[in-house]
Amino acid sequence: MVFSFAPSLIANEFIAPPNVENEITADTFQAWQSLAEQKRSDLVLAANQQPTYLNRLIQQNAAYLLRHATNPINWYAWGPEPLQYAKQSNKLIFLSIGYSTCHWCHVMEQESFSNIKIGRLLAHGYVAIKVDRELSPVVDSYYKDLLAALTGQAGWPINAILTPDGQPLFVSAYLDFQQLSQLLRNTRQAWQQNRQIMQTRAEQMLLLANKKPVAQASDWQPSLINSAIAELKPRLDDKYGGLQGQQKFPTEAALLFQLKYLQIEPDQELADKVQTQLDNMLGFGLYDAIDGGFHRYSTDAKWHVPHYEKMAYNQGLMLQVYSLAYRVFGKPEYLALVDDLVGFIDSDFYLEGSGFASAIDAVYQSVEGGYYLWERSTLETLKRQSPETAEELFDVIPVGQKFQLYFKSPFTAQNQVLRTTLKHKRKAQIQANQKKPFIDTKIVVAWNGYIIQGLIDAYRITGNPRALAMATNAAQSIARNQFSAAQQILSRSEMLTAKTSLQNLATPATLIDYAALANAYLSLYELAPQQNKHSMQLAEQLAQILVRFFADQTGLYNTADQRFSSAILASSVSHLTDGETFNGNAELLILLHRLVQIQGSGSRWLNGYEQLKNSLQGHFSQAKGYAFGLAYALLVDLHKATPIKYFANGHGQAQTLIDHQLAHRPEHQQANCAGATVGEVHLRVKLAPGWHINSNQPQHAHLKATQVSLLPTTVQTVKQAKTKLQVTYPKPVLVQTEFEELPLSLFEGEFTLAIKRDSLIHTQTQTQKLSFEVQACNDQVCLFPEQLVFPVNPLPVCKQH
Repeated sequence: MVFSFAPSLIANEFIAPPNVENEITADTFQAWQSLAEQKRSDLVLAANQQPTYLNRLIQQNAAYLLRHATNPINWYAWGPEPLQYAKQSNKLIFLSIGYSTCHWCHVMEQESFSNIKIGRLLAHGYVAIKVDRELSPVVDSYYKDLLAALTGQAGWPINAILTPDGQPLFVSAYLDFQQLSQLLRNTRQAWQQNRQIMQTRAEQMLLLANKKPVAQASDWQPSLINSAIAELKPRLDDKYGGLQGQQKFPTEAALLFQLKYLQIEPDQELADKVQTQLDNMLGFGLYDAIDGGFHRYSTDAKWHVPHYEKMAYNQGLMLQVYSLAYRVFGKPEYLALVDDLVGFIDSDFYLEGSGFASAIDAVYQSVEGGYYLWERSTLETLKRQSPETAEELFDVIPVGQKFQLYFKSPFTAQNQVLRTTLKHKRKAQIQANQKKPFIDTKIVVAWNGYIIQGLIDAYRITGNPRALAMATNAAQSIARNQFSAAQQILSRSEMLTAKTSLQNLATPATLIDYAALANAYLSLYELAPQQNKHSMQLAEQLAQILVRFFADQTGLYNTADQRFSSAILASSVSHLTDGETFNGNAELLILLHRLVQIQGSGSRWLNGYEQLKNSLQGHFSQAKGYAFGLAYALLVDLHKATPIKYFANGHGQAQTLIDHQLAHRPEHQQANCAGATVGEVHLRVKLAPGWHINSNQPQHAHLKATQVSLLPTTVQTVKQAKTKLQVTYPKPVLVQTEFEELPLSLFEGEFTLAIKRDSLIHTQTQTQKLSFEVQACNDQVCLFPEQLVFPVNPLPVCKQH
């Protein structure tokens, strides 16, 4: 069911659910009624619901909570007030967790939470608390883990019954009306008649919920990465790609780990498996080639029929995945997808001055995926456009009375024509007052961090200025609206006001919010260090809050800010395996690694970085087959495999890339996966004002020349490596000094060195490594010479057919 508004269903007068009238004043209820009038367009009412109830969730702004504001239930939003009330009144707690685009959450709301019988059961003996999991991820994670520990799986909605002091007694996923009714009656009766037995059960559940990971800190063993890859390969679906299973999730953390590994260690078997997943996600149902964007997951093993909701974090992480995939494989369709996805984010998720919305609902006009399914008449129109090749271009799968349509190669010229036809038809539908699916416009910081980083990755390979503009605006908006450096607080989704404080912040940010946003600011800083100094300041401010308020005595970092910890959540250590996104400790390790790389050995973050790395390595050795985000973070650390490397104590940076203008040239596209050897690898260098390096021909024997060379592999000698490489250096700047007869020959500012790709040895079994040797100086000092090493794939590791 979508969030819609039908004027005929809004009652002139609201009444309170059972028991509410005993807790609030007439003035308070009148204020609720006034809020209901203001939020008419956000309320959802069933046609047969008479009378219309109103509860205190009307005070909330989140779409999911407002959905339940007209239930005949005395709901509280999550917070200290209902927890204290339950303890004082000695009432059990009924906790219900969901989110705005959750199909089964909506089903349970219609079946049970809109029913006055459930309202009466909860009114007698329970304090009812409704949780938006996207606003309160710590609460959600706690009960999701407990549900998974008890049943072996977890999903939403999550329903739990707690003792008055917050200890869990029962936890379950979806319950129908009969199951919920029976549970509420039986649990209340058992609590009244067998209090001691129930209390013992709660203590046992609490022990299970609060079990923390235990591992000894250890030194880094590089072999663990190879072992993780070896354990992962058999779990990958050779035919359709992705982790084996009846449902398929994109598992972006696992993909990023595999792609980063392929950048460093060519592996044809792994490359084939990764490309199978990338191609099938793109060419079947997971990617929406008509309206744009990725759906959350596939309901089948073939990537054909998706679960139709679209989440912000998927769009951001998929931008990162396909941007990196383009760097590794060089396939033009990956580049086209990145550009297409940027356009979709712009049209459907971007909210200028705020950031990016959180989700697009799967349910449309009460039909799962209804917006994305097509009538048979539309398919006949497409077939008439391409009668001879229709079967080769697209395919359909029946879903109810309609059809799921997907393009096998969406970015070919022929399919672009067909896609345009469908886009025009969609535009006509919208103009005919068929609204688009509901969009949850709350700004979730972590997910915005992922999109910002993804847009910057996209900008690096496409040069699309719109990607950079959106990333910059969102980053600035979040800093302005949701972060207070003075109070050292970050709001996960609510705008801060002059009255916001530690005491009343409704949605405190979590570990992943701080770390993902800080990494986004670092990515902006790296694009233009001199212009984006404030981004570095923001990244360090966020990192400082993490170190101060999230560190755990085990050496890991907690999900929750210690200043907002609740007794009901005795343990909140961040997961070391991944959920929908990276685990928080992995994201933090990447952040600290990047700060140290930028600032050099004197960085104030070095000790914290080393401590976290050592703690995580011990855990990784126990869960390396599942902790993909952590594997990615440790792989980046091991090979210093960040896109940008720093020298001169952070005053210089260098990166290898295929220039975005070069990427669009036909001769470069021809080289991709075709065995050709044309094209260039660029080494782009930036130096801060006042700093320079010697040119490749410095004119003075005592000065260290800048040099790019190919480090020898097992199939090359040192002499071959140095003589084979063809490098075009920029024109040097000549500076005459008073104490030298010949002028100094220098490189300064921003410049690019071009390396011919055909001068790299052609092999897919050996990693090519470029050595960049420099000596940086300013007017007062010359630093010791430095060597930066960049792994490069001389030719794309293409899928073998």
